[in-house]
Amino acid sequence: MRYLKSLLTNARDWWQGASNRSRTLALAVLALLAVICALPFMGEDETDNDIVVDAAQTQSQEIEYIVQPGDSIISTIAPKHNVPWEAIAVVNESELARVNAERCAKLSERYTDNRSRRGHYCNKTVVVGGKPMVDLNSLQPGDKLRIPLTRHPVVDQVIAAIPGRSIAIVIDDTGSMGNDLAQVSAWYMRASHELGKDIVTVVLYADGNVRQFKSTGEVTFAVTGDFENTRNGLEVAAAAKPDAIVLVSDEPGDDWNGFKDLKLPPVYTHSLDTTSHENLRHVATVTGGQFMRPPLDAVVARN
Repeated sequence: MRYLKSLLTNARDWWQGASNRSRTLALAVLALLAVICALPFMGEDETDNDIVVDAAQTQSQEIEYIVQPGDSIISTIAPKHNVPWEAIAVVNESELARVNAERCAKLSERYTDNRSRRGHYCNKTVVVGGKPMVDLNSLQPGDKLRIPLTRHPVVDQVIAAIPGRSIAIVIDDTGSMGNDLAQVSAWYMRASHELGKDIVTVVLYADGNVRQFKSTGEVTFAVTGDFENTRNGLEVAAAAKPDAIVLVSDEPGDDWNGFKDLKLPPVYTHSLDTTSHENLRHVATVTGGQFMRPPLDAVVARN
């Protein structure tokens, strides 16, 4: 105590006798020291409530499946692997659409729209388990499909804790998502499937387009403008009246005007890039959901 008193007295005497320049320099040094001391406590705002999902904890991986005679994604392949058919449709979407267009477009409508014809192949009228075949009806034996068996323990816990049974999944499908689209969306769809949740719709959005995989097996398309339409993706998902929405994105979104007018259930947001953290954290907070992100060092490395 005596030492501290002496130190303060010396500091006061120095201050009284110092020039203005010396005083300014001393204040600058003190300010710099204050910032350095505060650094360990500084970081992203509101990170205390963030749920960190580290991809290094991913369990199991994607496998390749060779289509067998009599196979269909909805009735045989998805049940065989205990994977929701929507997950298989999403990760194989571009290839399924390409094959469908290549094989079925060459056939006459009398063949593709014939209700009396048996068989799934390029038959738009076929319904399996009450669900239309979408672009899933042009498979041939020997075709290869990616089966997403990946899962994440933290995502499993998040899905298990969601009140209610029905879930809508909204996925940013822009080019920047890359392989993250397949892996992260598969985490949520498989967890929902295995934990007894009903996936009422899967919505993919990019560049003004919204694609919706409905629980009936249908796929609908809508054009909502030339921008990153996160808001519209949420609006389409909310129309299915789910108990909760899962939103996966790496972009902040360009269409948040009127967001307050949306009537949304709790939204559980998963951000894959620091640029989208603020908006997605806000959406989760105001709707009563939760915000997920990778470890900060993993996000920096990704950029």
